[in-house]
Amino acid sequence: MANRGDTSGGRGQRPGDPASGGGRGKKQPGPPGRRGATPPPRRGRKQAQAERAVRTEKLQADAERGNRNLIIGSIVAVVIIAFGFVAFGWYQTQIKPLNKQVLSVGEESYSLSQLERRMRFELAQDPGLASADFARSLPDIAMSNLQQEATLRQLAGIINVEVTDEEVDAEIRSRGGLAEDAEPSLFAEEFRQQVKASELKADEYTQYLRAQLLQGKVNSYFVFLGPTSEAQVRSRWIVFEEEDSANNVVLRMIAGEEFETLAQDSAINEFSFEDAGIVDWRPRAQFPSDEIELFLFEDAELGDRSDVISTGGLFYIVALLDREDDRELDDSQRSAVAERDMADWLASQSGTLDISLNLSGDDRNRALNDVF
Repeated sequence: MANRGDTSGGRGQRPGDPASGGGRGKKQPGPPGRRGATPPPRRGRKQAQAERAVRTEKLQADAERGNRNLIIGSIVAVVIIAFGFVAFGWYQTQIKPLNKQVLSVGEESYSLSQLERRMRFELAQDPGLASADFARSLPDIAMSNLQQEATLRQLAGIINVEVTDEEVDAEIRSRGGLAEDAEPSLFAEEFRQQVKASELKADEYTQYLRAQLLQGKVNSYFVFLGPTSEAQVRSRWIVFEEEDSANNVVLRMIAGEEFETLAQDSAINEFSFEDAGIVDWRPRAQFPSDEIELFLFEDAELGDRSDVISTGGLFYIVALLDREDDRELDDSQRSAVAERDMADWLASQSGTLDISLNLSGDDRNRALNDVF
């Protein structure tokens, strides 16, 4: 008889219980990878080929996109480089030359662009400078005026002459016809209009006005100190626009024709035929050139005639009619003498300033082309 407490077999065991080893229990799945695991489903060949095709297309698209970006980048780089060369060439040929310093006077200096603006200003003041006879000398005229004004501004203090900002403002109001108590807005607008008309920059126009006021004061200073009488000459001249015409008249004089008769011929002496070419009493500094003055005041005897003298684009034949070594000066003559003495004084003092002129032939041609 079996023991009731024995649980190794008999009635207490359930069929199919694995612990009992009896009956068929439910099969348990084994660990992955073992023979008993369920294998993953296999991909079909067509699916694999389709995936490879997709990957290939993606790689090709990426490559094409990279090539396009490379081409676009290269084109942009070429354009930038080309633009850089063009811009550099433009700067070198058009902008840089305008910044070149062509004149320095002591502490003041002037670029080619400043010279061009001053040339336009001189042309507006005297349209006759646009004629063929004077146009080529326009750069020299502008340079000379800039040099004299800069010298005057820096040396006038030596003789205790100065111009205040208030005096410059008063000159602006005077030129614009404004009252002394004009509204600031009206003054500002008038100044703007004057600057625009001058074609100068605002500071350049102000410096010009200051120099003009200084010149008037210095001139008065030299009138006060200057002589009341001086050597003067009375002369006659014939003025020509063409050198050939002047030479032909000289030949006619040599052949025996009278200077006075030729000087009264309007077809010959068109500038001063009405008074037979007479130039009444004048001191030095009131003639067109030093060469004419040298002939009349030093070289000529009464009745002598000069050869053809060229100056300022015109041609002169001059004869000395009379000369006095000490003749009284009228007011206009005293002013002219004072201007001469002022110019001489500035020239004598300019050695105290470092003056440098650096206007080349190319600079001159560039300035003339830009202005005209």
